[in-house]
Amino acid sequence: MHDRRSEIRGRLRRLVDQHVRPAERRHVADLAVEAWHVPPDADGTVGEPVPFATARTQAYGAFAVGDRWGAAWATTWFRLTGEVPAELAHAELVVDLGFQGNMAGFQAEGLVHRPDGTHVKGLNPLNDWVPVTPGETVELYVEAAANPHVLTGWSPTRLGDKVTSSSDPVYRLVAAAVVEARPEVRELLGDIEVLDQLAAELGEDDARQVEILLALEAALDALDLADVPATASTV
Repeated sequence: MHDRRSEIRGRLRRLVDQHVRPAERRHVADLAVEAWHVPPDADGTVGEPVPFATARTQAYGAFAVGDRWGAAWATTWFRLTGEVPAELAHAELVVDLGFQGNMAGFQAEGLVHRPDGTHVKGLNPLNDWVPVTPGETVELYVEAAANPHVLTGWSPTRLGDKVTSSSDPVYRLVAAAVVEARPEVRELLGDIEVLDQLAAELGEDDARQVEILLALEAALDALDLADVPATASTV
């Protein structure tokens, strides 16, 4: 019998990346972005992080999605402002600091603060959303750490120390926006990821692995790629 497991896995990853994951959220509006970059130390190396009380009182300058930020090991504070439409049923923010890949750690990360200095949540490549309420006026501060990506096969890199790293920015702000989450697509993604990971843990001679992959293939067949949100809950 022809073994189609690799074919199903390839199709699964392709459709998830190209169709299902992009349908998880709908862009509603961009947030206004301003930035303050922690200045260098007296010796010219990147400055150490500062408390929120210090960052809150600084003069923030205009900044835009697509602009570069953060020399290796430096800190940039972003101020995000905007309005969340009251009619959104599942509103949230997405803040992508320029995350690389899907691993948390060894790269940029952020901590979201309210204007009173209390914390909202952290940001990393696996967790780039911020909770908001429909009708809310947004004012948030993001403490963004430009930790460089140094996992290059354990080879030497000048980025490993602020004394030897370049002063050139290593990240680019990718997104700061109000979005509408689609719970039915998010739940489908969760089901797919759990089953895919379970199949990967089972041995190649385990019949349950084949059953799981065939069930995933049937789910993809039932999904209308032209309208993922409308059909996600029927899969």
